[in-house]
Amino acid sequence: MIVNEHQISETVDLIGADAYSTLFSKFDSELETFCDRIAPDRVIDIAVADEAHKIAGSAATLGAESVRLALMSFETALRTDETDNLSTLRSNVIDMRQRTLEAIALILTN
Repeated sequence: MIVNEHQISETVDLIGADAYSTLFSKFDSELETFCDRIAPDRVIDIAVADEAHKIAGSAATLGAESVRLALMSFETALRTDETDNLSTLRSNVIDMRQRTLEAIALILTN
């Protein structure tokens, strides 16, 4: 599941489509900055795990399920010092961001 359509629908019903779009845009901007921060040439430290945790919470609220799961995996790898597959986890966060953007765009235009 790329996105949790039920969560998105509930949130849109509660706050309206325009407000959801605004919140999602802010979330995506934060996620884009995070993706830049975890680029292969950047130093990854525990603060990055904290940031991944925070953004994963926002992803859950907005129904961005695949991003939430990717961020949780990235965070767990950092906190448990299981960094052998960090490159794969990094790529997964970036890929799930793109897939989520596409899925949200489809949902909001229907």
